[in-house]
Amino acid sequence: MRLEPNKNRRFGFSPIRFMAGLLLLGAFVWAAPALAAEEQQAPEPFDAVFTFGDGPIELFVFADYFCPPCRRVEPHLDKALRDLVPLGVQVTFVDMPFSRMAPLYARYFLYAAKAASSLDGVLHARDVLFQIAKNNGVASDQEMVKALKENEVAITYFDVRPLLTRWGEIIQAHNVRSTPTCIIVKPGQEPSRHVGSEEIPKAIDQLLAELSGNGKTAAAAAGD
Repeated sequence: MRLEPNKNRRFGFSPIRFMAGLLLLGAFVWAAPALAAEEQQAPEPFDAVFTFGDGPIELFVFADYFCPPCRRVEPHLDKALRDLVPLGVQVTFVDMPFSRMAPLYARYFLYAAKAASSLDGVLHARDVLFQIAKNNGVASDQEMVKALKENEVAITYFDVRPLLTRWGEIIQAHNVRSTPTCIIVKPGQEPSRHVGSEEIPKAIDQLLAELSGNGKTAAAAAGD
């Protein structure tokens, strides 16, 4: 994978890489192991684990834990999303299938999100997964469980296959081909697409200013 040599940095992909990503998307589902009977949980509503808030505005966050621009934009999102959800924004996290280790990381994000049941807990899990990936990552379930435990991230095993399938539908519906990407959907308007580590914070800050009514951006709030 390579970084696009443009100013608004993003994790760009050639058609070949995109097709490889679609193949990994299928791997999302078959790589999820079947659980023992004692580990089975009641069926989860499709978006309940990875969507937070119930307002009229939808914000989709597409990221890859091995994507450097995604890692750069994450601290800004961490602050802004905590402010946006109470203001009526429904936030949906979607892990993209472009990295070889994506199926492993996607499963454990969902396990952690299930255990967290709160936006704060999910944002902490995302931060830890980004750090694990930055430090050359882990390559097995055993290593992942150990790393998450060391960083105080709880997990709950359940059948994630329906949720992984739902992610694939969201990715295809919005035709997302690079990371980081954010899609903002306002009632009665066409969705707006924002791509890259420079464009996304500006769009998020603009949305926050519009909803808060005070013109104060997430970056400014974080500096208080």
